Amino acid sequence: KSDSVLSMQFLTKAHWPEIPKFNIILPPAMSSMQECYKEFFNKTYQTKRVHWYYSLGSAEVRGHFPQPKIPYIDFKLATLQCVALLNFNSLADGDEYSFQDLLAKTSFKTEILKRVMDSLTRKDKDKKGKILLNVLRKISPAPTTELAPGEKAPSVSIEDCTFAVNDKYKCESRSKSIKMAAVEDSLYSLEAIEIDRSHAIDAAIVRIMKARKQLDVDQLVMNVMEQ
Repeated sequence: KSDSVLSMQFLTKAHWPEIPKFNIILPPAMSSMQECYKEFFNKTYQTKRVHWYYSLGSAEVRGHFPQPKIPYIDFKLATLQCVALLNFNSLADGDEYSFQDLLAKTSFKTEILKRVMDSLTRKDKDKKGKILLNVLRKISPAPTTELAPGEKAPSVSIEDCTFAVNDKYKCESRSKSIKMAAVEDSLYSLEAIEIDRSHAIDAAIVRIMKARKQLDVDQLVMNVMEQ
C-alpha cells in the first residue's frame, strides 16, 4: 500500500499564457501515480488530451532524520525539487551524485537543474542567526593548486560539485518550505499573459461570428466570456 497521494489541477490554454512543455524522468514513486492517472483520464475523456507542465506543480515530501525531538519533517517543494530529491532515496549511505548523474536521472535542462540544486543546498539561518545546512549537502571539488596564506579559494560552478543527503539536517518545526527561483521568469509577465489571451480572444470571436453571423457588441462580449 502506497502512502503517496496525487491531486490534479487542470488549466486550459484559453485561460493561461502559453508555457513551454518539457519532458523529464520521474522517480518510480511519481511515475506509477502518473501512469495510473493517465489510464483513468484516457478512459474518462476519450476526446481530450492531457499535457503535463511540471514547472507549475507542487509537492509535499516527508523526510525522516535522526533527531530526537522531531523525527520527521514535511518539506513543501516545487514538483521539480521533489523529482530531484526523491532520487536520493536510492543513494547508498556515504555515496554522492555528481551534477551529471542528476542530469541523466532527471533529464532536466542544465539551467533548470542548477536552480533546483541551488535551492536544495542553499544554507539557511535559524531564529538566533546560526547558519544551518540544507536538506542536501553540496561538496565542492578539492582545489587543484595550493593556495597562498590568506588567499581565497576560487569560486566553483555548481556543475562541478557533487551532492549527498545531509544526515545531520535539523529543523525547528515539522514543516519546512524550500523556495526555488522560477524556472522561466518571463513566462509569468503581464505582457506575456496579455499577448496569449489576445490570440485566444481573437479566435473565440471568429468562431462565434462564423456560427452566429450577426451579433450586437454586448451579446458578442457575453459569448466570448462564456468560451
